Parts: sequence; structure tokens; C-alpha cells
Amino acid sequence: MPVCEQPAASDGLLCVGAVDKRKQRSFFSSFGSGLGLVAPGGSGTGVPGEDVLSTYKGSGYGELAGTSQAAPHVAGVAALLVARGVRAPAAVKRILATATDLGAPGKDAVYGAGFARGTLLPLLL
Repeated sequence: MPVCEQPAASDGLLCVGAVDKRKQRSFFSSFGSGLGLVAPGGSGTGVPGEDVLSTYKGSGYGELAGTSQAAPHVAGVAALLVARGVRAPAAVKRILATATDLGAPGKDAVYGAGFARGTLLPLLL
């Protein structure tokens, strides 16, 4: 499991962890004091409906699990912010500030600042 040791948010970078659909940390998720936040990454159990619906080149759709599924959620929000003229590290600060806290109150090593918001409206205002 990757460990996020260094807080990189000040550099405009985020370490993104993964949670399942119940917003519980996925067993394969990144963690540590440098974790920025978490996003949907699936459970990785192989149970249908538990992972993230993803596209497969030339063959349609399927479910995948991983931090590689969680990171695009955050990258998409960051791209929308950049399109609105918000640049790193301001974009990172806005993403972290609007995360929904999970786990222990405040930033922690399991969920970081919390769950990446499902709605983009607060980020874009």
C-alpha cells in the first residue's frame, strides 16, 4: 500500500486515497500524514456493484477498483477549477476546504481532509 508521508498540498499536489461506496477506507488505499483526501475507488472485493464503473478500450464498461479510480475524480475537479482560472496551490486548497470530513474530526491519516465533494457547485463559486 502506498504511504503518503509528505504533505504536498503546498506544492499544488495531492495524494488521493480510495473509499468504497459506504465511504469506508478501501484496503488498498493510500494513507498517511500526507494524504490529501479520498474519493470513490471501490472495495476491491470482486462483488458486483462494489467497484467503480469504468471504460475499457474497445470493449465497453466494467468495474474496477483502485486509487487509479479515485484520482480521476479529484483530477476532474482540479481541471474544472483550472478552466475557471484557479491555479495550484489555490485549486488544491479549494478542493481540500470543500471535502466532507470522514473518520476522526479534522484531517487524519486515514481519510485526509475527507471525501471529495460529489457536487462541483461549491468549488466553482
